[in-house]
Amino acid sequence: MIRLTVALLVLVSVSLSAPLKYCIQVAAEKRLELIKNSFKKVEDFPKARIEKRQNLYLLRVGAEDRKENLYVMLRKIRKFFPDAFIKRCEIRDDYVVYPKKEVTTALATEKPEEKKEERPPKRVEPKPKEQAETKIEATKKEKPEKRSKPPVKSPVKIELKDDKEIKELLISIKNELSIIREELKKKKGGSPRGSEENPAYFEKFLYSVGIFTGGLFLFTWILLIALYRKIGASNVENANLLNDMFKLIKVLNLLNKGQIIKMENGKLLIYDRKNERWKEVD
Repeated sequence: MIRLTVALLVLVSVSLSAPLKYCIQVAAEKRLELIKNSFKKVEDFPKARIEKRQNLYLLRVGAEDRKENLYVMLRKIRKFFPDAFIKRCEIRDDYVVYPKKEVTTALATEKPEEKKEERPPKRVEPKPKEQAETKIEATKKEKPEKRSKPPVKSPVKIELKDDKEIKELLISIKNELSIIREELKKKKGGSPRGSEENPAYFEKFLYSVGIFTGGLFLFTWILLIALYRKIGASNVENANLLNDMFKLIKVLNLLNKGQIIKMENGKLLIYDRKNERWKEVD
């Protein structure tokens, strides 16, 4: 008889014991008011609850038969609570202190199909992160190649001391002007229709820019000749003025050709479209 009673008591205790499931333990506090503030951060997660066990209030989330179903939820919760972990819990309504029992019973009686809908797909979130990391790494590797600077050359200085040097400078200016005139003649003699790459309105724009720059070149050329006749070659500042005017003509000629230019540290640089880098103008 004693054995039968013991066996019956064991069976009754096993039948009355609460089911064990996997849940996420988020936090533990001695005061309910403190843990309610933490509950607000995880109240949108399924089966979020506050249980009282002995003298502690435990904040727990979820109740699953398999531990793997809680991994995605654990990653999200650890953004707010880094110490959260998965453990086996007894699911009993009398342990729940907050929210009310009606909410917990409704959560406990959910259908398994609704649980599946709430579960996010496995291994979906890490993929875009990995792709974003690979893109960031690829851009970091490509950036140093684009930022590669050409070797620094010593700045070219022209010192004009004789009449011959000024004459050679004027001859080079005339050569630049003759090249521009030839290009303008070619544009005038070309077909009025624009190609697919350069439409007609773009050609008209280039033609107007060429006329403007050509007139500006002629004006500067006449101005240089007048300065040469009045000033002479004895003054070094006047020679530097001629040198600056020659550089201006070079810049206008490059703009007329459609080149992209910039000034850096007193140097004139042209963008090389084939090699995708800046080159220094001689």
